[in-house]
Amino acid sequence: MKTVLLGVILFVSNALYSAQTHRMELLIADMLEMKDVQQCAVSSEYLGLMMANASVKISENDVIAWNPTESRLTLNPLKFSKNEVIKRLQGHCFYLRIDGKLITSGPILSQYSARLSKLPTMKVYSSAKGLDLQLVSGNSTNAKPIQNKSLDSVLRQR
Repeated sequence: MKTVLLGVILFVSNALYSAQTHRMELLIADMLEMKDVQQCAVSSEYLGLMMANASVKISENDVIAWNPTESRLTLNPLKFSKNEVIKRLQGHCFYLRIDGKLITSGPILSQYSARLSKLPTMKVYSSAKGLDLQLVSGNSTNAKPIQNKSLDSVLRQR
């Protein structure tokens, strides 16, 4: 009887833990110095520190629309109001984890930003649906969408 009860407790606690974890985590943390976007290129050994200092955490549950061709996602406007979140995102660093693995990191810049970056860049757009985030190869005229397949594996049903 004790073994069955222990098995049930372990099953339920494992199910609860699984329900609380997210496949995609987009962590937003402050840049230490606004002029140096290079500090956003962090290795996985510093990810724990970045997670602890993240001012915004976004998961796949916060995404209401996904465009894999453009690597562009739309955030839930009920949770992320445009004006408030735009201020909290721009000029910060992002860290994208999928299934617990750091996929990429870089600066978050407005769609109108003239700041050049060769790092992966999260561009912020205000759209009719709410707030869009696009992951591109940098902030230049030659920037291309990146991590489409990695994100699509999580966001496909959106």
